Parts: sequence; C-alpha cells; structure tokens
Amino acid sequence: MNIRTKAYAGMVLLTVTAFILGGIITYNFLPAAVTFNAPSSSGPPPWSPRVGPPPEGQGSPDGSQPSPEEVQKDRERRQRFVDRWKQKLDLTDEQEEQFHEIFTAGHEKFVAVEQASREEFARIRRETDEAISRVLTPEQAARYTEIIEEFRNRRRNQKENKQESGQRKD
Repeated sequence: MNIRTKAYAGMVLLTVTAFILGGIITYNFLPAAVTFNAPSSSGPPPWSPRVGPPPEGQGSPDGSQPSPEEVQKDRERRQRFVDRWKQKLDLTDEQEEQFHEIFTAGHEKFVAVEQASREEFARIRRETDEAISRVLTPEQAARYTEIIEEFRNRRRNQKENKQESGQRKD
C-alpha cells in the first residue's frame, strides 16, 4: 500500500469515527428538547390557540376545559389573525366572516384530533407499562414505576418551564 492510499484510508476512518462520536455525544449529553426539536412548520396553525390542558389552577376543576379568560383570549387571537388577512388581502366583510368561520372550524378539528391522539398515547403508554411490569419481579416493577414517574415529572416540569418562558415572550 502506498502512502497516498494509507493517508486516504486514515482520513476516511477519522471522519467516520468523528461522526459516530458526535452522534453518541449528542444523543447522551444534550437534552431531548434540544436534539429532537420538531420542525418549525409543525404545531398548531397560527389562528389556533394554545392547545392542551390549561396550566394547573386554570380552567375547569378537572382540567378538561379552558377558563373563560382563555377562551376569550383565544377568540381575540383568532380575530387578530383574521384582521391581518383582511388587511393583506383586502377582504370584504362577508369574506372576513367566512375566514373566521373556517379558522374556527379548523381549530375545533385540530383540538379534537389532538385530544384523541393524547388519549391514544396514554392508552399505549398504560399497556406498555403493564406489559413491562408483568415481566419484572415485584421489586423491579416497583423500581421501574419509580423511574418512570421521575422521568414523567421531569418531562412535565420541562414543558411547564418551556410554556412559562414562551408566555413571558408574549
């Protein structure tokens, strides 16, 4: 093997090693929120209010419905959105009303799909936890439950912190 071939093979090996190490380091040491961000095009459409359960202490006692203040805030947000389109497209009053109806219907569909998917995720999560618990000894199952609860609490706190920082920007 000549020197040029050895140098080329060394560079290829070095590059592949760097990519592998970079992936391992990224996966293990950066929080999931940083490494797996959804594309900016995902999420609710701009006319849609913040979805999901309201923060603790807001909405109905069971947490299933937003508070009247949130409902009003969401209506105002959609109206501002329609007003911007009215101005940009020079919409008539009739078109503005149709825009608002379409956006409201779209929002309602979005919330229904999100709620259904949340329920489905919760069902799958319960089934998975039950199946895993059946494989484990009672001590392991107790430890598994403890670890999962810690993880879910940490994740819930991260979401709350993210929402709080997002609300401060508004």
